[in-house]
Amino acid sequence: MSIVSLLSPACVVALQCVGGLIVWRVLAPRSGAVLTLGVGIAIGTSMAVLSGLLMRTFGLGGWGWALPSVVAIIVWIVSRIRRGMKPAMRTQSFDAPTVVALAIAAVLGLATLLYNLRLYPLVWQGSWTGYHPDMPFFQALGTSLARFGPLNSPFLPDVQVRYHWLVYAWAGQVQEAVGAETFVVLTRVVPLVSLIAASCIVVALARRLSTLAWVPSLAACLLVVGGFLGAVYGGVLTLDSPSQSLGVVWLLAFVVAFLELLGNTH
Repeated sequence: MSIVSLLSPACVVALQCVGGLIVWRVLAPRSGAVLTLGVGIAIGTSMAVLSGLLMRTFGLGGWGWALPSVVAIIVWIVSRIRRGMKPAMRTQSFDAPTVVALAIAAVLGLATLLYNLRLYPLVWQGSWTGYHPDMPFFQALGTSLARFGPLNSPFLPDVQVRYHWLVYAWAGQVQEAVGAETFVVLTRVVPLVSLIAASCIVVALARRLSTLAWVPSLAACLLVVGGFLGAVYGGVLTLDSPSQSLGVVWLLAFVVAFLELLGNTH
């Protein structure tokens, strides 16, 4: 893998995340920086995949994934110019328990991902049977959704798209946007994005809900490696099920948004 093949998907994801961050800052301006980053990633990626599929459905091209973030950025710039460049509202700063918990999640998470990536080489000679048997299907499904949309296609004749296929549609959109190699987004980008977003949300929520300094670190450990303690298919952040990894991020963001709504209505 070249540096360009890694940086190109990162730029696409970064653009999506900026859009999500702007949306969440409007909805919850007093959220801490860590929670804002995690929820922003979730919002940005979910907006991108839904917009991309909608644009493909109406035959408007393959750049629909970028539309929500571009609109959010333009609206933010215009609003800042009209109101004047006032300093941003201060949010909760990083404290020691948060930093330690994020460091634990990063170390354990990256170690887990690197360990599991040995099963998913991008280049090999001869036949390779090390991939999870579902992974080629996930890859083909994501490419099909990105190129043809969620309706009738050569890959999905008369089949209704299921909710958990949205993750594969997102992976396919990122791959098609930058021309990434096969399996790069599915086995590299999705797990890393899921690790960052889920860790930020879980650590921030644990810190908010408990005054005990060790609780965020415990939450980080349970998120990353807790599933390996007796679970058949590994942890929540498993490479074998990308839909589970990124789906957990979207579910966590929904929970945070729901709690925020309850807090604003009471």
